[in-house]
Amino acid sequence: RLFRGSTVKKHLFAGGCGDLRGFDNAGYRALYAANHNKNAVDTARANWPTLRAQQTDINNLDMRSVPRADGIVGSPICWEATPAGGNKAPKAQTELGFDGEGEQAEPADWSRTRMTAWDPIRYAEVHRPLFYVGENVPGFATRQKELFTAWLGVWDALGYNTVLASVNAAHIHGPGFERLPQSRDRLVWAMVRKDLGRVPDLRPRPDALCLDCGPVKGVQQWTTDYGVRKTGEYNDQYHYICPTPRCHQRVEPVVRGIRDVIDKEVRGDRFGDGYLQGKNRVPYVSATRRRVEIGID
Repeated sequence: RLFRGSTVKKHLFAGGCGDLRGFDNAGYRALYAANHNKNAVDTARANWPTLRAQQTDINNLDMRSVPRADGIVGSPICWEATPAGGNKAPKAQTELGFDGEGEQAEPADWSRTRMTAWDPIRYAEVHRPLFYVGENVPGFATRQKELFTAWLGVWDALGYNTVLASVNAAHIHGPGFERLPQSRDRLVWAMVRKDLGRVPDLRPRPDALCLDCGPVKGVQQWTTDYGVRKTGEYNDQYHYICPTPRCHQRVEPVVRGIRDVIDKEVRGDRFGDGYLQGKNRVPYVSATRRRVEIGID
């Protein structure tokens, strides 16, 4: 809430406008949004008529033509050289690479969604906003530590302090939004201009139930450190413990069940049949199957 009440911000990589909505709910006013995809730009324009939404290749965008704002929001999908999920070469995007008909985007179009993390730096170099906020999968930091470390170094050289937090979307909620009934591990960051003198506390404190102490706010405890700050996934690199002194036993965050968000009018596919890739069905990987087993249990 460090900048609550600020009036202007701009968005790079505007997709389904989730971050636009979140910042709008927090009291910000959006000035500008950009994406190469027409559907994303049309979505932004339809929901924010006063917004300047531009369909453009962000990699080639002249940041001097973009309006100055208090803050910049942009979440690049991944490093160009390190596709999410460990792919060694660009394949079908499974989260954000869909075309307007709901089909998988063509590889050429998919590659354009993979904007590099250097574009927000280009904006900051020109306009020096008060802050930059973004998020990504934890692998953004851990799969190429050298690149991530260099990226943070550039922000430091530009005069920004960096705050990082690892969080699972199933564990967080607040005024105006509920917990997401789906496990999604994310790395969240805020780059704050050093002359402001303070940074936000991004450490998650989810509602949890301690068997001895009752309802508590869980405290993150790390079991593994990749060496690039504390960045990782829930249950693999960190878990939550009870904050009560002399207790500190492991606790599970409160989560929301999937049942109330399932549209029973939509016919689904059997999980056991795998997912559709082209014309063929491909089995889900063992880690995904294990998560389903845990969910059923």
